[in-house]
Amino acid sequence: MSNNTDLISLLECAYQLDTDDDTWLRGIVAASAGLLQRGMGVFVFLYQTMNRTAWQLGAVVNIGAPPAVPEILRAVAPQSPPETVHRFYWSEPCITVHQLLGGGPGAEFMRSVMTPHGVKDVLMIKAADPTGVALSLCAPLAESTAIARPTARLWSRLCVHIAAAHRLRRLLHGLGASPVGFSGAEAVLSPRGRCEHAEGGARTASARDTLRSAAMQLDRARGSLRRTDPHAALELWRGLVAGRWSLVDQFDSDGRRYLVARRNDPRTPDPRALTERERQVAHLVALGHSNKLIAYELGVSESSAATHLRSAIAKLGVKGRVQFVELIQQITGTGSEDYPVPPATLDRP
Repeated sequence: MSNNTDLISLLECAYQLDTDDDTWLRGIVAASAGLLQRGMGVFVFLYQTMNRTAWQLGAVVNIGAPPAVPEILRAVAPQSPPETVHRFYWSEPCITVHQLLGGGPGAEFMRSVMTPHGVKDVLMIKAADPTGVALSLCAPLAESTAIARPTARLWSRLCVHIAAAHRLRRLLHGLGASPVGFSGAEAVLSPRGRCEHAEGGARTASARDTLRSAAMQLDRARGSLRRTDPHAALELWRGLVAGRWSLVDQFDSDGRRYLVARRNDPRTPDPRALTERERQVAHLVALGHSNKLIAYELGVSESSAATHLRSAIAKLGVKGRVQFVELIQQITGTGSEDYPVPPATLDRP
């Protein structure tokens, strides 16, 4: 990737709330094509895992990939073995080359349905939410390839925003709220961070200061830094503000741009002993996210994320991170009626 790649455009595309799913998915694919394309097209789909052993397919968009891919997805969803679901759609990290020819749980099944179409491997970018709802960007590969660590780190942060934007879209849809307008926002800020309105959790002085600082960082990320140092710009635009808000554009009737703070914290199933922040950290750890990525995702410090994780581990009486992840996966489901997956749609050329 060249140094002038505009990563911020992908984030801006992700936070377009007033489009239908097909248009939204196509925008994300177009904005990420330079990072994702590997010569065999791209396909993107929404899905939801249920109890980590089955999955439900949502909207599918195919752009240049083998035409049979969407049909394969629809055929595969109801008959995927549990080990395939757990490996490919839940337990693996944000960016994965599946190594379909390399064996392992689920590989034989995936190989059997993909290789007849000239696909020997799949680069899969997964933007997942603790509720089990996810978006997957996929680039079919004629040959397997390795993923460089900087590329994996980059995509993990991009996926944080895609997942947060997807969650916010579903939340607004579920509430019957319009994404256009200021209704339901807990704060309204100028691009430079001046607070024009605050309610709910944003009313305190400390909350307004936090939002003001985040708005200023976002404004800097969307300025010249997006071209001169896109990675630094991406670091400035955190997944959430204080683990609670997404900042998104809103224009008034005169065309003036504001940032509205909409509550968008992950609504996680509740292991009863844990605080809200401990639950958030617990479910993100269960998705395979590192402490550093969780800090970026929630907009908190890495030391704060680590402290909440240690506290959650101690409260649940397990030994270490591995046992903790296993316990969280056992005691919580992945589906949520608050965040429904839209019904599957036909791919379009």
